[in-house]
Amino acid sequence: MEVALARETVPDRAFRWRDRAGEMHAPERMETRHVFFTLRMIWNHSAPEHLKLRPFRRYSGFPARYSPDYVRRAIRALIAEASRRDDLRPEWAAELRWMVETATEFTTTPKIEGGD
Repeated sequence: MEVALARETVPDRAFRWRDRAGEMHAPERMETRHVFFTLRMIWNHSAPEHLKLRPFRRYSGFPARYSPDYVRRAIRALIAEASRRDDLRPEWAAELRWMVETATEFTTTPKIEGGD
């Protein structure tokens, strides 16, 4: 179930997601579940309160490497990758569509809550 995006979705092939253990992941090589829940976690920890998806599990101790520029790039890269997937569960696709539709309201500089 591909999700049509309202804006450009050229994949960022150079982007790598750095997980808590410091391992680097190319989004196109991540499982769909991992892409979606990584995106959801980043979104919920950096979006304004009214845009957070519920339920929301708060994590703490994000390192400084999750800079506003990195977070912005991660959101774009993971939205683009998730939107290309044809195996999104319907509830994931609905949340992804909502993120795409409300991303224009995401006017604050994204910063991971709980970061150093």
